[in-house]
Amino acid sequence: MKINKNRTQLHDEIKSTEIDLDLVMERLSLLANDKRTTAIMLWMGIGESTYTNWYRNGSVPYGIIVRTLLAKGISLDAFFAPQQRLEVPDQLVLAEQARAYSGTEWQAEVIRATLEAKKLLARANLAEEELYIKFLVDLWLVDEGKMFDNRQFEDAVINHLKTLEPQFERD
Repeated sequence: MKINKNRTQLHDEIKSTEIDLDLVMERLSLLANDKRTTAIMLWMGIGESTYTNWYRNGSVPYGIIVRTLLAKGISLDAFFAPQQRLEVPDQLVLAEQARAYSGTEWQAEVIRATLEAKKLLARANLAEEELYIKFLVDLWLVDEGKMFDNRQFEDAVINHLKTLEPQFERD
């Protein structure tokens, strides 16, 4: 994709869904907190002459950008598709969880989360519905139950579950 700033877009021309180098540099300048190419390249940890090559070739260095963003802990979704809510496939989440935990550790975490979920339901006088337990276990596993230390969070979850209670009574 060659960059030609003086060319107007034809009416029949389909706009590319890929981002161009100008948009990449604009977004990188926001992250680097500086509009100067030199500062952006320094923020990325690469030489300024690299940009000259990108510009000359009309290329977007996705690999370099992705490595930089990941190294700095910046969401790729937010950078490449800020207007979209992208899906995280269950297969990837499950694969990462399987890789992160050995079988015994994972089982112990799920058992602990299940016990904590049942305690919370008992304190709230809610039935031990399977859906409630699965939901609470999922929440607990996000950060090993740390968010449940926040009383406001716990109250919000309980209030939400209580709004679902009449639906179980009808079924």
